[in-house]
Amino acid sequence: MAARLACGELTLPAFREALCTLLRDSFGVSRASLWGFAGDGDTRSLHCVGLASAGAAFHAGGAVLHASEFGLYFGQLLSRGVYVAHDVTQEPALAGLATYFARTGVRSLLDTSFQINGRPFGVVCLEETGRVRNWTAPEAAALRQAASTISLSVARLGPTFDFGVASEPA
Repeated sequence: MAARLACGELTLPAFREALCTLLRDSFGVSRASLWGFAGDGDTRSLHCVGLASAGAAFHAGGAVLHASEFGLYFGQLLSRGVYVAHDVTQEPALAGLATYFARTGVRSLLDTSFQINGRPFGVVCLEETGRVRNWTAPEAAALRQAASTISLSVARLGPTFDFGVASEPA
């Protein structure tokens, strides 16, 4: 897909949609989303650039999480490379997202961050709605592998590629 994006056969929005849909279907989850990092340190933020939900049209994103509000989540995700929440209601680092979880029905999430040239670049997020999902070590490893593949593919697109985060509303 990244090669098709690079040669102009695929637009950036179509790339994000195809990637999210592939992840959702491959992992058999309710929702899969793609996020891009902006800023550094305390000004770092994550911008949702695409969300594929089962039974719903693709959503281009728009949600933004700020490190200043979700420092514990950012810290764990960036230091470990993965954030596993079998039950989001039991995660202190996600307490600020309680309204979002209640509105969307999300009960479990598995997030993996990835870097390009040593800098945090993006996050792949899998969410399960309506029920608690006990993520397995093989699922976490498979998502890390998928994120690594995305990272390598995106790195080939050049140093100015940003998933469209720079053009997303803050």
